Amino acid sequence: MSLKHAVRLSAPFVLLALVACSPSSPSKTLGGSGGGVGSGGSVGSGGSVGSGGGVGSGGGVGSGGSSTPLPDAGPSPTPDATPSGDTAGPGPDMGPPSANGDEVPERPLNVDTTMGRMFTISFTPSQADPAVTRLNQTQMAGVNTAMGPHRGKLVVLLSGVGSPPGPNNLVGYTANLGFHAMSVAYENSFDPSTAGNITPAAYGDMRQEEFDGMDHFSRITVGRPECVEVRVAKAMAYLAKQNPQGDWGYFLKSNGEVRWSDVIFMGHSHGATSAAYYGKIRRIWRAISLSGPRDTNPVTAAWLSTEFLTPKDRFFGLTGTGDPQHPDHIKAMEIAGYPGALVSVNGAQPPYNNSHRLSYNGGHNDSTNCGGDTVCKYMLGVSP
Repeated sequence: MSLKHAVRLSAPFVLLALVACSPSSPSKTLGGSGGGVGSGGSVGSGGSVGSGGGVGSGGGVGSGGSSTPLPDAGPSPTPDATPSGDTAGPGPDMGPPSANGDEVPERPLNVDTTMGRMFTISFTPSQADPAVTRLNQTQMAGVNTAMGPHRGKLVVLLSGVGSPPGPNNLVGYTANLGFHAMSVAYENSFDPSTAGNITPAAYGDMRQEEFDGMDHFSRITVGRPECVEVRVAKAMAYLAKQNPQGDWGYFLKSNGEVRWSDVIFMGHSHGATSAAYYGKIRRIWRAISLSGPRDTNPVTAAWLSTEFLTPKDRFFGLTGTGDPQHPDHIKAMEIAGYPGALVSVNGAQPPYNNSHRLSYNGGHNDSTNCGGDTVCKYMLGVSP
């Protein structure tokens, strides 16, 4: 372990809350306002259960551009998509592959639907892992045990630079589509586009350390308890105990590692690019970049033009024409080889010429609702 990993700060302990929420979907207007979680009665000593409040529908982080209406694009002829499984071999932590290269689940998913409802669980990383001493912001997880069939896919949400875990409005939204979902607290304080003295290799080194907690990049400090790889695994083990109805342990292998080929990384801004990078180093189900990916300014990242473990038809980018970073996003998607040409979703219908390079009329923070219901379902591979 390097000296930069030797110091850890203490962090407060936050109680777990189980909240029952009503189904909701992202607003059809980019940059909509966030809804509240319902208030309500007690459930013994385990936290509180809210009654009826909807999950927010996606306001911007910080100060965004103007909110631009995004029309409902109407029904999609595309069925629930199963991305192809060719071109990429197993990663260093992969289990037995299936015929298409994905890992095979060790057992069936067993969500308890007998008293089906929406579970929203708020917890800190230190509750899931006593070794955590920093980056201890509250995370959110959600599963709707009443929704079926459950998809057996885990959505992991990655926030932008300096933002708390989220966008949390997408936890409830994706859970109500049959996914398991969680937002993760991770090292997102370093902005490579403004930090100066960035080399093409530095972008990948930074995001690699975010993910695995090893010493790749001297300008951030991420230990194993703070890295995405460990935090998602610890969260699944914790949630398996706290919310057995959701069967969160399904996403873990017998050795305690995450089965990444059933994971969707969905990120905003900095998290948008990290989602894409994680799809390079692990074979995942999807990488969805909201206002991203980037790593093309002030220099272009070397990792964008190297081999990816995840097939390219599993990557999606959504960029706003009013976003100052818009040209950088277009460049990154081109270099990385995202399928299709850039297509505007405004006034269009899925499957958007089968393109995975999508644009909308709006600013940087207007994508935190995943482009609205129709667009988001398209990127997730869900029929409307």
